[in-house]
Amino acid sequence: YANIALDFFCIVLSILPIVYLISNRRYHQKLNQFFLGVCISNILMILGDLPDWILPTAAEAPEKAVLLIATTFYYVASAFVLYFFIRYIMEYLQVTNRVKNFCQVYTLVLCSIQAIFAVISPFTKAVFYITDDGYQRGPLFLVTQFVPLLCYLLFTVLVILYRKKLRIREIVFFILYIIIPLGCGAVQMTMRGIALVNAGVTVSVLIALMNVQFEHEVIMKEQEKELAERRIDIML
Repeated sequence: YANIALDFFCIVLSILPIVYLISNRRYHQKLNQFFLGVCISNILMILGDLPDWILPTAAEAPEKAVLLIATTFYYVASAFVLYFFIRYIMEYLQVTNRVKNFCQVYTLVLCSIQAIFAVISPFTKAVFYITDDGYQRGPLFLVTQFVPLLCYLLFTVLVILYRKKLRIREIVFFILYIIIPLGCGAVQMTMRGIALVNAGVTVSVLIALMNVQFEHEVIMKEQEKELAERRIDIML
């Protein structure tokens, strides 16, 4: 019951950034579109996770079908969370040329692996399978853990390479975005029964929104104001 309540609480928290991005049509900016993708994918991931706690056992065929579909949905949505956030950081850092092309291919390949393994698992039992005792981890479950790890590795490398474009505060909060989900994932792997991954991702998204996105928007408005003042000076 605690995990179910925590998941619903995370959904409510994830809706807040969506409301913020939709208001004043902030989603028209490409950067905000990627951030919106992260938030929506996170909600879908949590919705896919809920049946695992609601149906701790699956003795009936309909229960197994629901749990199978929801778990597939969960892993596919987690791939989109990773994809959109890597694209967000690339847009935020204004990554260009060969680095941009490499990052796009790298991210697409990794997230596709995550999604493909999720889709084939109901038939192959590679990553997960469903028994009368509910959700069970498959022999290739670690694949779904290494994919996020490799994505966060790329994210870390990008922050290091483009650190001169970032303020110390931005670097700190971007690093927190890495540490919190990885830490929660490590705990949940060793102590299954605690819904920490969803909470970790949600908290990280809120940290990025409050401490990075808001500041970025303030800087953009200041630049627009300066540009408008320069145009007025030229006209005068």
